[in-house]
This record gives sequence, structure tokens and C-alpha cells, in this order.
Amino acid sequence: MPITTVQNIIDQARVKHPSFLSAGAPDGALVLGLNQRHREIVLRYADAIEGLISTSVSIATLFNGTLVGSVNGVPSYLTTYQDGYAVHSSNGVPYVNFSETPIAGDPFGANGGTPGFPLPQSFLKLINVTATYGDGSSGPINVIREGERHSIPQTRYPCAFVSGNRLVPARIPSNPATMGGYGDDWSQNITGLQLSYVALPTLSALTDTLILPDVVMGTLVAGVAEHLAMLARDLDAATKAMFVSLRKEADTVLQAYATDLVGDVQESSVIYRQ
Repeated sequence: MPITTVQNIIDQARVKHPSFLSAGAPDGALVLGLNQRHREIVLRYADAIEGLISTSVSIATLFNGTLVGSVNGVPSYLTTYQDGYAVHSSNGVPYVNFSETPIAGDPFGANGGTPGFPLPQSFLKLINVTATYGDGSSGPINVIREGERHSIPQTRYPCAFVSGNRLVPARIPSNPATMGGYGDDWSQNITGLQLSYVALPTLSALTDTLILPDVVMGTLVAGVAEHLAMLARDLDAATKAMFVSLRKEADTVLQAYATDLVGDVQESSVIYRQ
């Protein structure tokens, strides 16, 4: 699996034709174009490559006996029930990083706050949610559709749904007849939540890295080469059309092999039997 940088992609595209070296295209413009194309590919093929580009983060933990949101495991003391931010310290000076994921002050909506745990701003696709329990064990959180929260029976694992870029606990009343009180693990045993997800990527510098299969790298290079061809003043229309065609061909190859992007990893696995 290649690990390359934005600079590598642009350099590979520039050597496709001598005119590209003098096209006068600033790196900033090429980075912006590459960022857009990279995002489109991740959006289109997230299901096939999610295992390669996913990330994990803690989104909730116990604080003073209450399950609240967390950022890097650092909860903030909140005096209201609205979302807040973790307070960090640098050389004894406290500060707040507002680019971090907000903390849920009232994840169950019990005190008038907005129900649910805020998801990362770059959140694109949910892969898995894992709960940590008071005895140190862990288990899955069943992610359901919002419309199912009142129709499904109580399950073995806690349930949640995604709404408004928040992970909202689906509470199961302990007495459905009176709808009073909750007997689920959300209010009793869970001490933390970990989220695995695909983030919407942002490429903003030449040193930013990409971790993608070879076939994806090829279509990214073809896209930058097409961009350079359109900017090159001394290229004739036929040559420009050739680079457009090469980009389309790279897209076709990517689409043809998209479902097998991680197939080699799966097919080469070994099952051991005693």
C-alpha cells in the first residue's frame, strides 16, 4: 500500500509532458484541484477502502459519574447542559481548541440539552461504535435507523442512531407500559465510547500524505495532468484531448477494480484449524 505526498502526485503529473514544467500553474491551485478530486474518490469508493482510511477516536467517557463527551480523553467541566469543549493546558496556561469535536453536556437530553454525542466535523461514514463497560470489557453498539428506535425490541447490546451529525442513544424504557425510567446499559454500565469512522479528507499542503491503493494514485495523477494540460498555452487541442482521455481511462480502470481494492488482503488470509 503506497504512502505518498501531495508533492509526489503533482511531480508525477508534471513529468507527463515537457510543457507542464513551464505551464505556470502555481502549486496552490494544483493542491486545491487535487483536494477536490481526492474527496470525490473517497466519497465514491468509501465502502471499498474504508479499512485503509478509517480512524478511531474516543467520543465519550465518564466524568463525575456521568457519561459525557470527551476530546482526546480530556473532559471539560460544564456548568450548562449544552455542548462544550475540553480545556487543555500548555505550560500552565489553559486554552480551548475549537477545531476539536465538541463535548456532549447532556447526551440523553434529560436536562433540556441536545440529545446525542457530537460526531467529528470531518465525519463522512460510520464504521463501528464500541462501548467500554465498568468491568473493563467492551462490546458493540447497534447503530439503527432513527425510524426504528420506537419499534425494535430491547436487544442484547445498546442501540444508537445518527441524526444531525450526532450519535444519539436509543433509550429502552424499563417499564414500557408507563414509559418511566430506563433499564438499559446507557445509564448503568457504559464508561466510554469509541468511534471508528471514515473522515472527509482535506489536502492543503504539499507535504500532506495519502494512503491509498495504486489504482487510486493513478487516477489522481491523471487528474492533475489533465489540469496542467488545460493550463498549458503551447499545447494543441489534440494533445489536451489526449490528457482528458487518459483521465477518463484512469477513472474507468478505478471503477472496474473498485470492489477489489482490498480483495488481495482478504483472499490471502489463512484459516487455522486444530
